[in-house]
Amino acid sequence: MSRSVMKIALIGAGGITRAHLPGLVSLGEVRVFSVEGAAELAAEWNLEVLPSYEEALAWADVVDICTPTHTHFELARQALEAGVDVICEKPLCRTSADAQTLVDIAASSGRVLLPAHVVRFFPAYVALHDAVQAGGIGELAVLRFARSGTYPAWSTWFGNEEHSGGLVMDLMIHDLDQARWLAGPVTSVFATQVETRAGGDNGAGGDGGGDADSASASSSDSAVPAASRIAGCHCILTHASGAISYIRGVWGAQSTVFETSFHVAGDGGYLEYESRDDYLIRTNGLDVSKRSIVPASNADDPYGNELREFVAHIEGRTTARVSALDGVMAVRLAEAALESIRTGKAVAFDEGAGGASACGEGVVCGCAKEDVK
Repeated sequence: MSRSVMKIALIGAGGITRAHLPGLVSLGEVRVFSVEGAAELAAEWNLEVLPSYEEALAWADVVDICTPTHTHFELARQALEAGVDVICEKPLCRTSADAQTLVDIAASSGRVLLPAHVVRFFPAYVALHDAVQAGGIGELAVLRFARSGTYPAWSTWFGNEEHSGGLVMDLMIHDLDQARWLAGPVTSVFATQVETRAGGDNGAGGDGGGDADSASASSSDSAVPAASRIAGCHCILTHASGAISYIRGVWGAQSTVFETSFHVAGDGGYLEYESRDDYLIRTNGLDVSKRSIVPASNADDPYGNELREFVAHIEGRTTARVSALDGVMAVRLAEAALESIRTGKAVAFDEGAGGASACGEGVVCGCAKEDVK
């Protein structure tokens, strides 16, 4: 159902809101509610401040939740139960049980719930997905993803694994989602993680050399200054198709430059990309004459494109490329990786009967598939 002017309540005032706001203000009337920082953000963007979350829900058609991970469930639950559609930053919730509960509430209330997995909208990753879907590199065999940036010392909740899920759930969840989006259902997850502590001590999970609980403990030890921490994790996914995904994530020193990359190979060639290389995707097919370099323009605004698609989905004009169930599965994969880090063993993974990610397949969101045009 279309609305003449959509009323959007932005919930939160942290750094990610600055990425959302250019797109949001082009889509409707935006007001902000946040426990901290609302007045400053509103002044910066000439927005009105909502005095309480209850008043935000009474006013809004949709909320865009950009708050710490451990607050997502309660904020989204209240919105859905109040009849308000929900866009929520990744991860959808800190636990998959909470995420699935939100999916169920959305379905029963007839509301839309969409997780903001923005990497699905970055030009290089869009080009990769389109090429794979078109069969451009044949049947997938090996997928490699890497993502690194500074340890998030600007806010203490990131370093508290109970609140954020740590490196795996906050950063690597992007590539866990990409691997599943490209190569399909996952059957097993293995991961290992190492994190430095003050004085150079290491905490390691799996076969990294420490006791089983040391990595988890180190990432939630508030006595260690966040600016002195460095964490690294490797994760291996086995897909039902037989493809293997290798995912590396790093929260590095405060001088670390943010970088991402992928190398995806099939039986018909490969595609590779490094963010440092001016947004080019290199391709190499079995036919050497078809070797090429494909530009992946960085001119697009991935956050704006994501929000425009989400609003079009809410209004029934399209189907979003990411569903609430995709958000649940990403959290489940992150949980499996954390369990593997804790135990040092591979974790069997079964998506179950609800593995479809198309809109309208029962428990994905509240909209009716026949109403999506």
